[in-house]
Amino acid sequence: MDVSPDRDLPDRDLPIDLLVTSARFVRFVRRHANIDTSVAEWRALVLLDEHGPVRVGDFAALDRLSQPTATAMLNRLVDQGAARRTPDPTDRRANRVELTTEGRDRLAVLRSDAGRSIAPLLANLTAIQLDDLRRATRLLANLVSETDPGHDQDQDDQDQLRKKDIS
Repeated sequence: MDVSPDRDLPDRDLPIDLLVTSARFVRFVRRHANIDTSVAEWRALVLLDEHGPVRVGDFAALDRLSQPTATAMLNRLVDQGAARRTPDPTDRRANRVELTTEGRDRLAVLRSDAGRSIAPLLANLTAIQLDDLRRATRLLANLVSETDPGHDQDQDDQDQLRKKDIS
Protein backbone atom coordinates (compact mmCIF):
# COMPACT_ATOMS: atom_id res chain seq x y z
CA MET A 1 0.00 0.00 0.00
CA ASP A 2 1.46 3.34 -1.03
CA VAL A 3 1.55 5.78 1.87
CA SER A 4 4.09 8.17 0.42
CA PRO A 5 3.73 11.84 1.43
CA ASP A 6 3.15 12.85 -2.20
CA ARG A 7 0.02 10.75 -2.40
CA ASP A 8 -3.34 12.39 -1.78
CA LEU A 9 -4.97 11.13 1.38
CA PRO A 10 -8.65 10.22 1.37
CA ASP A 11 -10.98 12.82 2.73
CA ARG A 12 -11.22 12.69 6.52
CA ASP A 13 -14.73 11.23 6.48
CA LEU A 14 -14.00 8.27 4.19
CA PRO A 15 -12.36 6.02 6.82
CA ILE A 16 -15.16 6.73 9.29
CA ASP A 17 -17.85 6.26 6.64
CA LEU A 18 -16.25 2.96 5.65
CA LEU A 19 -16.22 1.70 9.24
CA VAL A 20 -19.76 2.82 10.02
CA THR A 21 -21.16 1.39 6.79
CA SER A 22 -19.28 -1.89 7.25
CA ALA A 23 -20.66 -2.25 10.78
CA ARG A 24 -24.20 -1.48 9.58
CA PHE A 25 -23.79 -4.03 6.80
CA VAL A 26 -22.69 -6.73 9.26
CA ARG A 27 -25.61 -5.89 11.58
CA PHE A 28 -27.98 -6.16 8.61
CA VAL A 29 -26.65 -9.64 7.86
CA ARG A 30 -26.98 -10.70 11.50
CA ARG A 31 -30.62 -9.56 11.55
CA HIS A 32 -31.61 -11.15 8.23
CA ALA A 33 -29.56 -14.32 8.06
CA ASN A 34 -30.74 -17.50 9.74
CA ILE A 35 -27.69 -17.73 12.00
CA ASP A 36 -27.83 -19.25 15.45
CA THR A 37 -24.14 -18.77 16.23
CA SER A 38 -22.89 -15.92 18.36
CA VAL A 39 -20.62 -13.32 16.81
CA ALA A 40 -17.86 -14.43 19.18
CA GLU A 41 -18.14 -18.07 18.10
CA TRP A 42 -18.22 -17.12 14.43
CA ARG A 43 -15.13 -14.95 14.90
CA ALA A 44 -13.39 -17.84 16.72
CA LEU A 45 -14.15 -20.21 13.86
CA VAL A 46 -12.77 -17.68 11.37
CA LEU A 47 -9.60 -17.13 13.39
CA LEU A 48 -8.96 -20.86 13.73
CA ASP A 49 -9.56 -21.24 10.01
CA GLU A 50 -7.13 -18.43 9.19
CA HIS A 51 -4.45 -19.07 11.78
CA GLY A 52 -4.92 -22.55 13.26
CA PRO A 53 -3.63 -24.66 14.74
CA VAL A 54 -2.87 -22.18 17.50
CA ARG A 55 -2.03 -22.24 21.18
CA VAL A 56 -4.59 -20.71 23.51
CA GLY A 57 -2.38 -17.73 24.29
CA ASP A 58 -1.88 -17.01 20.60
CA PHE A 59 -5.62 -17.29 19.98
CA ALA A 60 -6.28 -14.90 22.88
CA ALA A 61 -3.89 -12.37 21.34
CA LEU A 62 -5.46 -12.75 17.87
CA ASP A 63 -8.98 -12.18 19.21
CA ARG A 64 -7.86 -9.64 21.83
CA LEU A 65 -9.31 -11.73 24.65
CA SER A 66 -8.09 -12.59 28.09
CA GLN A 67 -6.62 -16.07 28.28
CA PRO A 68 -9.48 -17.40 30.48
CA THR A 69 -12.08 -16.07 28.00
CA ALA A 70 -10.16 -17.58 25.07
CA THR A 71 -9.90 -20.90 26.91
CA ALA A 72 -13.65 -20.93 27.55
CA MET A 73 -14.42 -20.17 23.89
CA LEU A 74 -12.06 -22.84 22.60
CA ASN A 75 -13.40 -25.38 25.12
CA ARG A 76 -16.92 -24.66 23.85
CA LEU A 77 -15.84 -25.24 20.24
CA VAL A 78 -14.05 -28.45 21.20
CA ASP A 79 -17.12 -29.66 23.13
CA GLN A 80 -19.28 -28.94 20.07
CA GLY A 81 -16.93 -30.92 17.82
CA ALA A 82 -16.01 -27.83 15.79
CA ALA A 83 -12.39 -27.87 17.00
CA ARG A 84 -9.91 -30.32 18.48
CA ARG A 85 -6.79 -30.15 20.58
CA THR A 86 -3.56 -31.52 19.16
CA PRO A 87 -0.13 -31.75 20.77
CA ASP A 88 2.17 -28.81 20.08
CA PRO A 89 5.13 -30.30 18.19
CA THR A 90 7.45 -27.65 19.63
CA ASP A 91 6.42 -28.13 23.29
CA ARG A 92 5.14 -31.46 24.58
CA ARG A 93 3.53 -29.73 27.58
CA ALA A 94 1.29 -27.58 25.38
CA ASN A 95 -1.61 -28.14 23.01
CA ARG A 96 -2.81 -26.39 19.90
CA VAL A 97 -6.41 -26.01 18.84
CA GLU A 98 -7.51 -26.44 15.25
CA LEU A 99 -10.77 -26.69 13.34
CA THR A 100 -12.23 -30.08 12.60
CA THR A 101 -13.94 -30.90 9.33
CA GLU A 102 -17.20 -30.25 11.17
CA GLY A 103 -15.92 -26.80 12.20
CA ARG A 104 -14.91 -25.94 8.64
CA ASP A 105 -18.27 -27.13 7.35
CA ARG A 106 -20.06 -25.06 10.00
CA LEU A 107 -18.09 -21.97 8.99
CA ALA A 108 -18.89 -22.57 5.32
CA VAL A 109 -22.61 -22.81 6.16
CA LEU A 110 -22.45 -19.61 8.21
CA ARG A 111 -20.82 -17.76 5.35
CA SER A 112 -23.25 -19.19 2.81
CA ASP A 113 -26.29 -18.28 4.94
CA ALA A 114 -24.93 -14.78 5.45
CA GLY A 115 -24.35 -14.43 1.72
CA ARG A 116 -27.88 -15.54 0.92
CA SER A 117 -29.23 -12.91 3.30
CA ILE A 118 -27.82 -10.11 1.15
CA ALA A 119 -28.62 -11.65 -2.24
CA PRO A 120 -31.98 -9.82 -2.44
CA LEU A 121 -30.15 -6.50 -2.03
CA LEU A 122 -27.84 -7.33 -4.90
CA ALA A 123 -30.70 -8.45 -7.15
CA ASN A 124 -31.77 -4.83 -7.57
CA LEU A 125 -28.38 -3.59 -8.73
CA THR A 126 -27.46 -2.97 -12.35
CA ALA A 127 -24.63 -4.86 -14.02
CA ILE A 128 -22.43 -1.76 -13.70
CA GLN A 129 -23.21 -1.44 -9.98
CA LEU A 130 -22.44 -5.13 -9.46
CA ASP A 131 -19.10 -4.69 -11.24
CA ASP A 132 -18.36 -1.64 -9.05
CA LEU A 133 -19.19 -3.68 -5.96
CA ARG A 134 -16.94 -6.55 -7.11
CA ARG A 135 -14.06 -4.12 -7.65
CA ALA A 136 -14.64 -2.45 -4.29
CA THR A 137 -14.78 -5.83 -2.56
CA ARG A 138 -11.48 -6.89 -4.16
CA LEU A 139 -9.94 -3.54 -3.24
CA LEU A 140 -10.96 -3.91 0.40
CA ALA A 141 -9.73 -7.52 0.48
CA ASN A 142 -6.38 -6.43 -0.98
CA LEU A 143 -6.05 -3.56 1.52
CA VAL A 144 -6.60 -5.94 4.42
CA SER A 145 -4.33 -8.67 3.06
CA GLU A 146 -1.49 -6.18 2.50
CA THR A 147 -1.45 -5.30 6.19
CA ASP A 148 -2.68 -8.62 7.63
CA PRO A 149 -1.54 -11.55 5.48
CA GLY A 150 -3.60 -14.05 7.51
CA HIS A 151 -6.69 -12.71 5.79
CA ASP A 152 -5.61 -14.12 2.43
CA GLN A 153 -7.49 -17.25 3.50
CA ASP A 154 -10.76 -15.30 3.37
CA GLN A 155 -10.43 -14.86 -0.40
CA ASP A 156 -9.80 -18.58 -0.82
CA ASP A 157 -12.95 -19.24 1.24
CA GLN A 158 -14.96 -16.84 -0.92
CA ASP A 159 -13.74 -18.59 -4.07
CA GLN A 160 -14.67 -22.03 -2.63
CA LEU A 161 -18.15 -20.83 -1.63
CA ARG A 162 -18.75 -19.45 -5.11
CA LYS A 163 -17.78 -22.81 -6.63
CA LYS A 164 -20.21 -24.64 -4.29
CA ASP A 165 -23.03 -22.23 -5.13
CA ILE A 166 -22.43 -22.69 -8.86
CA SER A 167 -22.45 -26.49 -8.72
